[in-house]
Amino acid sequence: MNNQRPRTAVRGRRQDLDKEHMNSESGNSAENITVRRVWDIVWRRRAALACLCLAVGLAAFCVNYFMLPKRYRSQATILLTKDKTISSGIDLKAVGDLLGNKSFETTDFNYRTVLESRLMADRVFLNPAILGQYKKIKGYDSMERNKFVESQRDFLDLRIENNAIKLSFEGPTPRLAADVVNQYVRQMDLFMRESTTSKRVFLEKELKRLQGMLETNGKEADLAIGPDNKARYADLIRDRMILEQTYAFTYSEYQRTLMDEQRQDKWFAILDRGRVPDKKCHPGTIRSTVLITACTGIICCWIFVVMDLRPRKQQ
Repeated sequence: MNNQRPRTAVRGRRQDLDKEHMNSESGNSAENITVRRVWDIVWRRRAALACLCLAVGLAAFCVNYFMLPKRYRSQATILLTKDKTISSGIDLKAVGDLLGNKSFETTDFNYRTVLESRLMADRVFLNPAILGQYKKIKGYDSMERNKFVESQRDFLDLRIENNAIKLSFEGPTPRLAADVVNQYVRQMDLFMRESTTSKRVFLEKELKRLQGMLETNGKEADLAIGPDNKARYADLIRDRMILEQTYAFTYSEYQRTLMDEQRQDKWFAILDRGRVPDKKCHPGTIRSTVLITACTGIICCWIFVVMDLRPRKQQ
């Protein structure tokens, strides 16, 4: 009798261990079944899911294509005749650093940075001719200037490929689409002319300053002539050589700037100006339709899974 009790106790422990092992296995299999179950639910209701996504996508496309306001696209093509930057051709800043003078500057602008800047947008959209056309359209007459400019900048597209700029704009009217593109080209040309003029004025000031430094250096060198001032005289002669080289570089750049200021269309050649478009465009229709359809599919999958698994949780 005493031997049977330990055996029954051992059997009971084994049964408990077996139950725990089975429970752990069933738990793991339950997790695997849950993942499989989610996929089964989505796959079983694929027809309903496809119909819902198709219906919502079609509705989104119709709303974007037929109900939202249409715009008109116009494009201008510009060929860069120099390079992709508006550069001075000489690094005056490096020369200034060499001389310890921080007043030297260089005119270096990127075409994309200038065309996409807020400064250029203000010049274009706040132009009286452009702004007057917008004021005649309902919805723009009462809009603040800052919001108005920012809202229209989103419809500007700029591509620079193989030394060519393709600038396009989607305007609310055909006339505005062409006028805005052509205004961008005119303002870009004006901006570069202003940059050349400011560069010329800066170089004129630098030439006068360098001329004064050369005169001062010559006077000091004349006073330093003598056996007691050999080191001082050598330093002045070395400084004079640097000043003369800097003056020669600056003067050559000044002459080049004068020529650039007199030339027409130096930086680019206009291949195609913006034309008044005949057909409407539908900005963002495909992108919006795809995005709404994808969101609808994700939401529907989540709803199907929750509806199918909720009764099992209650049981």
